Amino acid sequence: MKTKLVYVLTCAPEATYIEQALMAVWSARYWNPSAHIVLLTDDKTELLLHGKRGEILQYITEKIVIPFEEYSLTPLYRSRWIKTQVRQMIEGTFLFVDCDTICCRSISEIDDFICEVGAVGDDNTLFSQNVSKEEISQKVSPLCDISKEEYYFSSGVIFCKDTPATRNFFALWHAYWKEGLAFGIKIDQPSLAKANIEMGHLIKPIANEWNMVLYTQHINCSNSIVFHIPSYRNTCYLFGPQVLNYIKNNGLQNWIKEQIIDIHSTYLPHDNLIYHSNLFQRIKLIKQISHTVKLYCTKVDNTCDFFQFRVFFSKWLKKAYSHHLYIIPTCLWMLSRRFTVLRKRNIKDNVCSI
Repeated sequence: MKTKLVYVLTCAPEATYIEQALMAVWSARYWNPSAHIVLLTDDKTELLLHGKRGEILQYITEKIVIPFEEYSLTPLYRSRWIKTQVRQMIEGTFLFVDCDTICCRSISEIDDFICEVGAVGDDNTLFSQNVSKEEISQKVSPLCDISKEEYYFSSGVIFCKDTPATRNFFALWHAYWKEGLAFGIKIDQPSLAKANIEMGHLIKPIANEWNMVLYTQHINCSNSIVFHIPSYRNTCYLFGPQVLNYIKNNGLQNWIKEQIIDIHSTYLPHDNLIYHSNLFQRIKLIKQISHTVKLYCTKVDNTCDFFQFRVFFSKWLKKAYSHHLYIIPTCLWMLSRRFTVLRKRNIKDNVCSI
């Protein structure tokens, strides 16, 4: 595989972003043993990469440390500063991947991509179909008007060739990100949208499988290539505080590696998936949920406190699970969620199309 994999990591001592990145990089190395994996980090985070927290260095090919003269800059600022300049720091074609992701299979087909810059639509959907369209438009409005755009691209996974156009694109992205700071816009997607418009829509859409976001999951989302697990609406216990802190203290143990490989057995379905499933799919979901909760109770914590079941009988549900009862409580939870959704219709209805 000629395309490099690039991760940007910044982390405060008390945070667990290093542990997220460790799982991300390990999964990429597992499925792509010959890949050239680059870790871009800042000088403060590098000081943390020792002992158990230095395990990530075993799975990368190259580490690039970016020094910052102003020592008080936050990890969020440092992360976005580096991310929007990746093209200027890396030679050759690369696939940038956020650290809150899991690689689910080989990505060698990336070498065949013909676009200069490729990304997936935010929330795995066209912008016109995004249920948060108005909110996003308002957030981006200080920088540009995206109301008529076909795509509002996610910056979580970005394919990029090494051309003069892509270097100009990243230079614009960085400049517009700094411009957005004056309006209180700390995230990088609004500035990405503006750079894309200014460059005549250089970004081309790639398949949702390359950046499958957890909360847009479809019954067939196990086809994903890169599975994205942002903290927003996270139901994946591998990215929950108990497991991340365990990794921080103990490293990446074999039982965690086994579950990274089987990532789709580590989270609960969101309401949109329950609502849109047919009878056959619901039976499949019940088996999946029961298996997931059993894994969590056995490996992590039998109180099930991580899972937000959002039903009036949550305490009974957790007690049943803690006593190794899975199928019947899961059936009741599924019925309750489906009834609630049918009654209130309060679901995020961005369901990916694969």
